[in-house]
Amino acid sequence: MARDDIVFVVILVGSVAVSGLLRFCPQKWRADMSAIAGVVALVAACGWPNALHPLSAIAAALLCLKLTPQRQRGSMAFALAFGHLAILRLSPSPPGGPTNAALLLLVLRLAAADGAVAAGGGDGTGKSAASSSASPGALELVRYACCFHGLFTGPYYSYAAWNEMMRAPRPVPAARQLGVTLLSAVGALVVWRGVASYLPYAAVWGEHTPAWAYWQRLLYFYASSFQFRWRFYTCWLVMQLSGEVLGAADSSNAIISQCELATSPSSYIAGWNTSVQAWLKENAYRRLLPASTPRLVRQLATFAVSAFWHGVRPGYYLFFLGLFCMVGVEQVVRAAASKALNDRAVGLRGALLACVCHVWTMMCFGFFGGAFNLLDYRDTLELWRALRFYGLGLTALPAVPAALLLLALPTVKRRPKGD
Repeated sequence: MARDDIVFVVILVGSVAVSGLLRFCPQKWRADMSAIAGVVALVAACGWPNALHPLSAIAAALLCLKLTPQRQRGSMAFALAFGHLAILRLSPSPPGGPTNAALLLLVLRLAAADGAVAAGGGDGTGKSAASSSASPGALELVRYACCFHGLFTGPYYSYAAWNEMMRAPRPVPAARQLGVTLLSAVGALVVWRGVASYLPYAAVWGEHTPAWAYWQRLLYFYASSFQFRWRFYTCWLVMQLSGEVLGAADSSNAIISQCELATSPSSYIAGWNTSVQAWLKENAYRRLLPASTPRLVRQLATFAVSAFWHGVRPGYYLFFLGLFCMVGVEQVVRAAASKALNDRAVGLRGALLACVCHVWTMMCFGFFGGAFNLLDYRDTLELWRALRFYGLGLTALPAVPAALLLLALPTVKRRPKGD
């Protein structure tokens, strides 16, 4: 195993252990001890001087909390967090591995935390910023930003959710529930490592690619793509177990059944990395642009923020551009269907339609997901060439008849209920 892989294994297992230990810690010290554990993890996992990158981001947030008027604090926190990330992303040697992972989660916390901490956090006793000194507010921000839980792998917790987890934690679930989460994590691990071992992704293209028929290559590619999704599921399920032990109200970060059985891009996206989806919806989709901005532009801006948050590699932008196109096609098809159909498809017809939509969704996701997995433009192009660029045509395919239907049936109305 590579060093980064070993580090992440230690972080995941260690997170569950630290959560258990914090249960024996006096409640008034929980927030402080969790922050100390986070700082130790940052320095140990990132190494020196890489640990200065996340620590400097926290320092910038503290300056924002102290020097910026409260009315401007939210926008300044967002600009500082992403500005700091941009400097690192565009540097000659951008941070990777655990350092990059920590920066991703810290940006989310810091970009939305300053106003919440100042307005409602104070020193953790319920006092507002107006009635407390600057120091307790700064300490509260450090406690929140450095909390070990979710610092490297997610899920992301808002300040309010973190405050409840630290100061009014839920009871430890029954052993049965913890066992189910643990078995789910083990099962996800088996799927991930099994697919990665027996269906290596690189076999789809390259010098040692088997002489398959095209349909065989597509089936292999579809099955091999499972390893990347289930790798994330494994990490998130371990963190879910850690959150349950710690007392989080909701530590789940993915609705696996919704993702794996998705019949539309929006359904898949809504079930994937749910905590980050909520952050993007609140801080990018709703706040980044004026309310009068067209929906399509807001969606594109949100996907762009997500792509930049992940990194500056070409694969991220190709992937999120593909997602934007998939969601756009879905919206066109839904508009056409609502205008042309009097009743929803049910029974066998509905099952067949759901099956077709599922195959379309997963095959398109797999195609664009190749860019996310490979990141390099040339590698992605080589993979797509081996797949004969099927994803581009498949993504656009439903939009053509749907658009024609919208043009041909401009006056068709849905049958009123009860007719």
